[in-house]
Amino acid sequence: MADSGPDEVVLTPERIAEGIAKTTAELALEPDNVHLLTARGVMYGMSGRDAEAVADFTRAIAAGDNSAETYFNRGSCYAALGKHGHALADYSGAIQRGMQAASAYMGRGVCYERRGDMDRAIADYQRALDLSPGNADVEKNLVRALDKAGRSTEAISRMDQAVAGNPEAASAQLVRGALKLKDGQLDAAIADFTEAIALDPSSGKAHNLRGLCHSESGRFAEALSDYNKAAELGIDTADLYGNRAVALHHTGDAAGALRDFERAIERKPDNPTAYNNRGNVRADAGNLDGAIEDATRAIELQPEWVAAYKNRANHYRAKGKLLKAIADYNAAIALDPEYADAYLGRGGTYGQCGDVKRANQDFRKVLELEPDGPNADEARKGLAISGER
Repeated sequence: MADSGPDEVVLTPERIAEGIAKTTAELALEPDNVHLLTARGVMYGMSGRDAEAVADFTRAIAAGDNSAETYFNRGSCYAALGKHGHALADYSGAIQRGMQAASAYMGRGVCYERRGDMDRAIADYQRALDLSPGNADVEKNLVRALDKAGRSTEAISRMDQAVAGNPEAASAQLVRGALKLKDGQLDAAIADFTEAIALDPSSGKAHNLRGLCHSESGRFAEALSDYNKAAELGIDTADLYGNRAVALHHTGDAAGALRDFERAIERKPDNPTAYNNRGNVRADAGNLDGAIEDATRAIELQPEWVAAYKNRANHYRAKGKLLKAIADYNAAIALDPEYADAYLGRGGTYGQCGDVKRANQDFRKVLELEPDGPNADEARKGLAISGER
């Protein structure tokens, strides 16, 4: 927040409270004194009393204060209150009134980013960096916005520069690794996380993310080692337990997987992924009712999640409830008409119902969508059973 006075003074909470009381008494005598209103507004803001600060800055503006600083200060308080539309307008007002400070462009950039306007957010972050070269906070925001805008190559390139400029910074290696993980560059991401761990062995986040890379590469034993280390270092999130549960399942520890899914759900009860994945583990363990319950909860939390419908269909099919299975396969296909897994499952279910014609139509659709791979092999087997090649 910009200071309304000429001198920079470090104030304790007690002195701020005294200042507010003194200024309030003075305002009782001069209610439209712009200097007093802005001074109290700044102190309210420093105390976290943002709504009261906004009220004072608004009164000051109504009384004739047209300064960039007051618009900036009110914008900062609006941002703290989560009123990003108002904050954006005030940051723009400050800039229009001549404020050329990195904080103004960064504040407005954050507002644009929250609105999903990445192009304007990126432009403001770049302007903030022009005004404050090397500002780590602005650089972090710019990289994040580039990534959100789908400009991962540019985001990684900026982090390449950051790493080159400070190769001993574990945080830069960590951020670049996360970008590469999201971009599917798993081996390169692992290299970055490994370097981050070498620089900062206490980084639970680096172990957690490296574990995720190993999981996505099918190296579940290595993933478990990293997830366990991350937990030992204090990572206690739903994502960690959910990811470790998947690795435990793939390494044959169903009981351990179910325990970790419980932990994940305790920490984030509205996480559809945890329910969906726990349902698959329950199904493998023969608990089909529990599996159906979990898939249903996942669908309730994310109604357009195609895989959850397909999984519930699989559970219904395994339980012998074939019409319910077909209804869920239909729902999955309606959401994604090119989802080969759903056609394969529905084709098999039609076959169990004796509807060979529809079964073969679905198997041929699988081959049309995926001519090669495991689904294609299963579809050919289905066609062969009916005598069709």
